[in-house]
Order: sequence, then structure tokens, then C-alpha cells
Amino acid sequence: MSISPYLFFPGTSREALTAYAEILGGEVEAMMTYGDAPPGEEMPPVDPAWIMHGAIRVGTDLIMATDDAPGRNVTPASTYVMVTLPSRDAAATAFDRLAEGGEVQMGFEKTFWSEGFGSLRDRWGQLWMISAETTA
Repeated sequence: MSISPYLFFPGTSREALTAYAEILGGEVEAMMTYGDAPPGEEMPPVDPAWIMHGAIRVGTDLIMATDDAPGRNVTPASTYVMVTLPSRDAAATAFDRLAEGGEVQMGFEKTFWSEGFGSLRDRWGQLWMISAETTA
């Protein structure tokens, strides 16, 4: 069994997924556009270059995304993508890069549960919690 977040963007999923793969050390696995749909398939009235289905693999996990049709509210209000990285330095670097152009909600700092933890909304509107692995 696996559980993967599926993120919705207003036309920016290619940019966001490409950046996430680079920041988190992952690989792009899919970038299927609406224009790639077979002829005759009913598609929403969006730019054919928009991403219908995208996916990046980070370790053994997937983060998937789509560009959603205009007029729908695609800004996440309460769901965060939680990422735990193997070291404080790796987590701090990922946090700082995701925070560029975004809004830090809780600055990355040592907590009673982690050597480093922080939360933010990135420049594409996605909510993140970034943590360093804790060794017992």
C-alpha cells in the first residue's frame, strides 16, 4: 500500500513539480499534458500545454499533480505535504529553497521533537512541513 499527495495548481504544476524534484532530490516520472489526450476525449477548456497528470518520485514516494480548470479554488487551505529529510542540514536547505518567494509560517528551528522543523506556503501556494529525522 502507498499513499501519495495529489496537488492541484492553476497552470503552474510543470514549474512546481520540476522545482520540487530538484529541491527534494527526486526525478520527474510523468508530465502528461491535456494536449496529449487522445482525439475525441472530453477535456476541460484549458491550455493544452497544462499538465493533466504529473508525478515525481522522491525516494520510494510519489508526489503527483495536475493543472486544474480555471474557476475552481485550488489553493490548499489545510493540507500540508510533510517531508522528513535525513539530516538537519538537508532539511534546512530544502526548507529555505521552498520558502523562496513564499510565506514562512513557522521558521525552521530545533523543537522538542526534531533537530529542525518548519512550515511554509511556497510560491506556488502549496503548504509544506519540513522536518529533520530524529535519532533516538
